Amino acid sequence: ISIGDFAALTPNFKAKNKEIIVSQGLDNKLGILAAMEVFKKSRDIGFVATVQEETTKLGAKMAAWSLRPTAVIVLDVTYDEGKLVKIGKGPSICLKDDLLPGKNLLKGLLNTATKYKLTHQLEVIESGGSDANAVYDAHGFTPHLFVGIPIMFMHTPKETASIEDLEITIKLLIKYFQKYG
Repeated sequence: ISIGDFAALTPNFKAKNKEIIVSQGLDNKLGILAAMEVFKKSRDIGFVATVQEETTKLGAKMAAWSLRPTAVIVLDVTYDEGKLVKIGKGPSICLKDDLLPGKNLLKGLLNTATKYKLTHQLEVIESGGSDANAVYDAHGFTPHLFVGIPIMFMHTPKETASIEDLEITIKLLIKYFQKYG
């Protein structure tokens, strides 16, 4: 490859035993796929896909200024680093990152997971944040909750995720919005 040559990554999507998927770009794509499925089945909720979540959070800031949400569920991926959160064990419900979640949102989602016997994991992130930080920057505290689909090898061409984790995340949020939405 020389300066000025055009180049692109070859898609490398692989499904292993219909249980595990491996591909670049699962970060964001899994969250958007799950959110679209939840949005199709739920009433009276909004769905926003944002840009620059890991840098300026400008997309979420603009959405927050425009929409003035009363509550926010941030849906994205989260790290499986082989410690607390692991792929194949259900979505992660974050108890703390830079911000504490909205108590009623957290209680409602945990009650939903328990009622429908949906596997899930609890996560405390030592530092870092999500688009909820942008909503906070725009309006101060807005009740929020971060739900993460665990993936391994984030930001590499071999991001790895569980199809079951994705399906449980979708089911959990649909059931939650049917009751609380």
